Amino acid sequence: MAAKLIRFPEGIMTEEEWVLNHAESVEAYTESWLSFFDRTKFNRMDGPQQVEYEKALKQKAGKPHFRAWKQGHQGFFNISKATYEAAKRKGIKVIQ
Repeated sequence: MAAKLIRFPEGIMTEEEWVLNHAESVEAYTESWLSFFDRTKFNRMDGPQQVEYEKALKQKAGKPHFRAWKQGHQGFFNISKATYEAAKRKGIKVIQ
């Protein structure tokens, strides 16, 4: 399967090509479960549904996400785990 082409400000290329040519560093991070929280949806639920909703959000937030920072930390792009692993193998700086 051919890699998917994406339109970046630097041109059209694959995600991995962009990271290898334009990224300064890559990072794995987790988000707070509150960033996924929808107050309106939560308020429409009863008690047991609210508990299940919170549990599902906490499980979703526990998964790692990956991003690549542009030169000078001017911005970042979310990337896939495969691209993150490829960048690590190629020696791009990893932020802890």
